[in-house]
This record gives sequence, C-alpha cells and structure tokens, in this order.
Amino acid sequence: MSRRAFTLIELLVVVSIIALLIAILLPSLQKAREVSKSVACGANVKQIGLCLQFYAYDYKQLFPYGVGVSPDKVVNPSNNNAGWSSKAMPPQQQFYPYTQTDEVFMCPNDPDPTLYNWWAYGKHPDFKRGSSYMFSEHTLYGTAKDGDGVFKLSDVYDPASYAYAADGDLCPNGWTWGTLDLNNAWYDVPRAPGNDARWHYRIRWHHLLNVNMLFGDMHAELISQDGIRTAVRSDPRRP
Repeated sequence: MSRRAFTLIELLVVVSIIALLIAILLPSLQKAREVSKSVACGANVKQIGLCLQFYAYDYKQLFPYGVGVSPDKVVNPSNNNAGWSSKAMPPQQQFYPYTQTDEVFMCPNDPDPTLYNWWAYGKHPDFKRGSSYMFSEHTLYGTAKDGDGVFKLSDVYDPASYAYAADGDLCPNGWTWGTLDLNNAWYDVPRAPGNDARWHYRIRWHHLLNVNMLFGDMHAELISQDGIRTAVRSDPRRP
C-alpha cells in the first residue's frame, strides 16, 4: 500500500500551528525565566541578611561601617571625609569572611556587575567582578552618638519598613530608595553637566519592574519600584 504524502498546504498548516503555539508559550516561558532569576536574587539578599546577623554578632550588634578599623572604635566621618574614604571598606568586603565567595553579591539579572560604582570605597580585593547590591547611605554613614557613629541593630525604628540593602549598581543609595523608582523623573537627570545619571538613578535592571530588598527585620521581599521612595525608609531612625 502506498503512503500518502503531506501536501504543501498541510505542511504550511502544521508550521502555522507550531508558530502560533510558540507565540503563545514564549511570553510565559520568558516570564518564568524572569521569576526564576528574581527568586535567585531574593536568595542572595537573604544571604546578605545572614551575613549582617553574623557580623553584628561579632561586633556588638553594630552595622558594617565604612572605615577599615574595628567597627566598635570608629567615629562619625562627616568632618573628615578625605581621611576616612581612603581607608573605607564597602559592606560586601566586610561580609566576605562569612561567605568566602562573591557570587552572593551578584544578581542574575545584572547585565554587567563590573559596572558597579563602589563610590568612595577603595578596598574590595575580593570583588574584582563587581557587585549588584546597594545599601542605605544613612546606615553607611551612621550618626554621631557620644563619639560612636555606628548604628546598632537595636537603633532601627520599625524594622519592617526600613530597608538596609537592595538591587542597585552604586554602593550607597543616595539617602533614599527613590534612586530605584522608575517613575521618579528627577533621578533620571544628572546633577550637573558631565555627571553620570546613575548618581541619581542607580540601577540598570529590574525584576518585572520590581527590586529585591532586605529589611531591618531581616526579611527579603520583592518591592515595586513605583513609589518606592515613600514606601520604604532608608533612614533607620524614627521619621
């Protein structure tokens, strides 16, 4: 018995059906891939929270500070920026002894972690491949209190509304999480001619218009970038 071959029209119909299925399924697959990357990034943020807890246990419940000396002996650097910045270490470098890897500090959605701006920090020998996470500038600087400018975990007011770290491509957040807000036009404009716009808008990627954040109570959460400036505090003190 001879076998009947497919006609050209039948082949075209099959190809069209396959193309239609791909068109229907591809967005779902892409979204699933984005969700997977977001989950991996959230796991990184949780690991940063664990590092913070380990660090605080070792250093009298203090947050990491930007001076390369024992955190319980530093003073507020605001009157001597040039002196302290030359010795400063970013939180990533101070957390490295607890991770022994830089992978925790790289978001899967970050197109190029090497573009990370370390700000005034000059010591990050274990992070030559860059980083993907930004920190509360209030907490990096601290506030002078009896000669000790370092915040303690116990100083945080309403920890569930204060974020310590988040996705971002510049080490300090600019005193506000509004630098992550896609709809905040002010942050898209350079501060002065020749300045990098990222000094105001400090992220080059997102998770379906969300970012992962580490809060003061150590929970990690995916937060919408829209309105984040008012929704999440950068200052750990009482508003």
